[in-house]
Amino acid sequence: MAYEGVYVAYFMLIGIKVKPDALGGLSGKTFIYDYPVITNDNLDERLGKIDFLRTGEWGILELAPMTPDEIKEKWFVE
Repeated sequence: MAYEGVYVAYFMLIGIKVKPDALGGLSGKTFIYDYPVITNDNLDERLGKIDFLRTGEWGILELAPMTPDEIKEKWFVE
């Protein structure tokens, strides 16, 4: 998520506005990040979409970072 944070900072520094519905959390100042929830009920479906995970250090599965275009589309207004 640090990768996404760099792009968030860049977009904010060049003056692109944050979408009002992109923020949440207790103070309303945290970017909403959609974490996949894997349960016994949706395990087969998720295994079919394994490309959303990548292998990180020590073989730990991680979410692949969003692309700059995905970040811009999800959290910013053009």
